[in-house]
Amino acid sequence: MMLFLVLLLVVSLESSLLLLLLQLLQWRLVLVVLLLECFLLLLLPLLSVSKLERMLIMG
Repeated sequence: MMLFLVLLLVVSLESSLLLLLLQLLQWRLVLVVLLLECFLLLLLPLLSVSKLERMLIMG
């Protein structure tokens, strides 16, 4: 009976740790997505400027 309780405790601890890890990973994913969006927002004006320059050069 004692062994069963210890096993139960260990399993519950592991599952809570796994949940915590998942949450941390989700936060990391959110941060990565936000960083990528900022990067894209910074790149878009540069891309549009280069397109305008190309059009001016070709025109």
